[in-house]
Amino acid sequence: MSPWDSKNGLFVPNLNPIYCSLWRPHISQRGIYLTLIGVLLLLMLFLFLRPSAGQSELKKELYALQTVNSWKMSMQIGVNGRFIMSRNEEAVCPDRQHIAEYSPDGTAEFTRIGDDVYYRQNNLPWVKGMPGPDLFVALPTPQPCLSDPAQPRSAPNAGAEEMRLSIQNDIDHGNIVEGDEQKINGVTCRMWKVTALSEKGRMGSYSTCIGELDHLPRTIENANHTLNVSFEWNVPVSVQVPDMSPPATNLR
Repeated sequence: MSPWDSKNGLFVPNLNPIYCSLWRPHISQRGIYLTLIGVLLLLMLFLFLRPSAGQSELKKELYALQTVNSWKMSMQIGVNGRFIMSRNEEAVCPDRQHIAEYSPDGTAEFTRIGDDVYYRQNNLPWVKGMPGPDLFVALPTPQPCLSDPAQPRSAPNAGAEEMRLSIQNDIDHGNIVEGDEQKINGVTCRMWKVTALSEKGRMGSYSTCIGELDHLPRTIENANHTLNVSFEWNVPVSVQVPDMSPPATNLR
């Protein structure tokens, strides 16, 4: 008797338990174990390859920084309550920028409009041309859409590239810990603590508050609280050619 019966010219399965028992698949205990081990390995591989919440957030930050139109930045450095320097920067992408730096040694200003660069120190008359390397303290600041201040706009976009590489290094090699939600200047942001080896092999740590909606950083502070940076993004900024007139002389 076949396990299939003919009924009204059609073949229908014969549900006789004798035949059903013949078709029951047999999986050995070893096969079950191997299947479970395979599933666990796949799960572990998925969890290992899946980016962490911190990596995902820094990737969003990296993309958001590439789409900004303008920004304002304020940076302060101090040690044990002693003022070292401050720097204020405002910029309009792609080629307008003004930087003012203040320290106990004096002040320095820099204005870029396209490939035209102007600078001055200690409120002396403005000079048109590229400044020397000692105009500012050698401390990099974010340049999302501009080149390094020491280079004309037509040069490779070094400033933005340095910033991108720094964040990418934190994504690839950093330990990123999620913190509390905060509100800064009316913007809701979340704190993230990042610890990573720099490209030069130095261990560094900083905290940043990244906007929950636009994924742009609002603050950055280093681990020993000597460096504080705050940002405003996509705000009205006007950078104009400075007044090149010589200072008025006092005739008596």
